[in-house]
Amino acid sequence: MRTFVVILVSTAFTFSNAIAQQEPKWSVFFYGSAVRDQTTRPSTLNPACWEEKTNFGPGFMIGPGRKRTEPSIGFEYGYLYLGEHANKCTPPMKITTSVIPFKLVYLIPIGDKVTVAPKVGVSYMLVNGTFGAQSGSGQSVDPMLGLHVEVDLSREWGLRGQIERYTGSVDLFGLGTFNQRFVVASFGGVVRW
Repeated sequence: MRTFVVILVSTAFTFSNAIAQQEPKWSVFFYGSAVRDQTTRPSTLNPACWEEKTNFGPGFMIGPGRKRTEPSIGFEYGYLYLGEHANKCTPPMKITTSVIPFKLVYLIPIGDKVTVAPKVGVSYMLVNGTFGAQSGSGQSVDPMLGLHVEVDLSREWGLRGQIERYTGSVDLFGLGTFNQRFVVASFGGVVRW
C-alpha cells in the first residue's frame, strides 16, 4: 500500500508539473471600450439631427492562449456593447447596437512578454431602436478588422490594448438603410488557462 501511495503521489507531481509547463490553450479578455460611432442615416432624414458620437461600453473575448516561441493562428469570439445613438431633433430616435465578432487571429510573439496580433473576421451586428412611437430591429453580418497588443504579467495574467473596426447596414422603421461604422479602442485584462 505504501508503495502504491508513493507511486500515486509521484505520478500526480509529474503530471501537475507537465501541465504547469504547457502553454495556456485559452484566454479570456475582459475590457472597457471607447467607441466612435460614425453611423449615417437614410438621406430622407435631416442630417443636422445626427452627428458622430463617442460611446463607452464593456465587452469580453474568448480566444487562443499565447505561444511564446513561434507565430500561431487562432480563433477569437465574444461580445461587445457598441452603445446608444440618439437623434437631436423631434420626433426622438434612439438606436442601440451590440456586436458578436468571430475573428481569425495571427499571434506574433515579440520577445518573452509581448504579442502583436492582427485579426480579420466577420461580426454579427444587432441593432434595436425607437423612432417616435415606432420600434424596430435589424441584424447584419459584415467584415471586421483589428489589431491587438498583449503584454504578459505572468503565465496566467496579462494586459491587452486593441483597436477594431466594425461595419454594418440595417433597414429600420421603413425609412431606408442605416450604414453603421464603428472604430473601437479597448483596454483590459487577460486571464489564461
